[in-house]
Amino acid sequence: MSRLTPLQTALAYLAFALIFRFFSFFPTLIDHDESTYLVIANEILNGKRYWLDIFDTKPVGIFLLYAAFIKIAGNSIFFLRLLTTIWIGLTAWLIHDIQKRWIPKGHAPWLAGMFYLAMISLFTFYGVSPNTEIYFSSMAILAIWLNLRWPWKWGPMILGGLAIGCGLIIKQAVIFDAVALGLFLLWMIRRGNVEPLSRLMKVGAMALVSFVPLGLVMSWYAREGALDVFLDHQFFLPGRYLDNAHRSFAWHMIPDFFLRYFLLTALAIVAVVRLPFRQFPFIGFCLLWLFMACLAAMLPKNAFGHYFIALIPPLACLASLVWHPDIRLPKWMGWLHNPKAGYAVLIVFLLLNGLLQYNDYYSKPDPCLEACKVVESSGIKNPVIFTGTSNYQALYFMLDVRPPVAYPHPSLLFDARFRTVMEIDSTEEFKNVAAAEPDFCFFDLTAPRGDYADWLETYYSPMDTLGKVVVFQRNAN
Repeated sequence: MSRLTPLQTALAYLAFALIFRFFSFFPTLIDHDESTYLVIANEILNGKRYWLDIFDTKPVGIFLLYAAFIKIAGNSIFFLRLLTTIWIGLTAWLIHDIQKRWIPKGHAPWLAGMFYLAMISLFTFYGVSPNTEIYFSSMAILAIWLNLRWPWKWGPMILGGLAIGCGLIIKQAVIFDAVALGLFLLWMIRRGNVEPLSRLMKVGAMALVSFVPLGLVMSWYAREGALDVFLDHQFFLPGRYLDNAHRSFAWHMIPDFFLRYFLLTALAIVAVVRLPFRQFPFIGFCLLWLFMACLAAMLPKNAFGHYFIALIPPLACLASLVWHPDIRLPKWMGWLHNPKAGYAVLIVFLLLNGLLQYNDYYSKPDPCLEACKVVESSGIKNPVIFTGTSNYQALYFMLDVRPPVAYPHPSLLFDARFRTVMEIDSTEEFKNVAAAEPDFCFFDLTAPRGDYADWLETYYSPMDTLGKVVVFQRNAN
């Protein structure tokens, strides 16, 4: 692959990203977080103001990004997932080019990008379902690429700061990636001792510029007279979230992640152990990056796989170092450097991954789509729906209807932890739903219905069950 031009390499990564993730374009619902992004982004495009009229726990950046996606792709979930796949393919190219700065020859750069694509396209909650970690991690990778592609240049370092800043308004966890990059740059200044003051000023400028996107968002809320709301949700809400964390989930996700990607974990260990010490700068940076990403994933103390997506890029870089020209592998591992073996592994992965994704995302029933058809077939013009505990909030987006509550993510209304964190008046939200008189409501069979139980029994009748979700239709007056 070293003979390819940068454009050809980028197109190759895009092609493999499409192949790896193709069947994931079809289901209406993979993960309810993605549905929330779509709903709130659509509401923003319809004039709602985030954290004033409609709410979630995440910073505004992910919803602004999805609003841009909707402008490009319209209301097609298929094409919105295609845009995410293009984003991932371009990120793989950035990882390839980062690795190429350190290893100009050999297959390691190409494999770093391919490992990233494979890892992020294998497990549902570790990258197949689009989530914030995919996007803010890419912003951190862009910043790293700019710093390594044009080292110690003012323009690229300022752009790198802006990339970190864009990641910051997507999710605060990007700070950990930024710290890894900042510490590495400071170490390089100390190690090189070349123009230390000038370089230190550039690092400082990059750090300051990273707060520009956040400052722009803050100024918008200030103009809306809601600076206090912004400060609470951006800075204090994460603290309340940590105070209410499920601490029993603290540690078991670390071995789960590394065992899930055991083969690449093993390759990374081999590379770290077998490479000569003169290669330490890049190995050291990748290990620091991996460690900081792991801290960010563990801090919320939740057993959510998507928190660990940010560990995938540094692990992919480390694993690909097994193909470094200076490495000395044991004889029994020599087959790894045989291109025919590499092509065979790729073919096997493509077949297995395609088969698994076909089974998981294409051939299975799509109850959320069936729910959409139920509403459409009713003949009711401009139907009012409430998705309740169902995780079917994608219906608001698919039907282009307004949610009757300010909190479309079901956990915010029905999980006591989130009600505490967000300081939600669930009684007031129930009144809003009741006043809207939804034509259809969707509730999970296994979830408590709280204030809605008696109301459903009085005014609604179950008409169908789709998967674990009961469809309720309002009784005729």
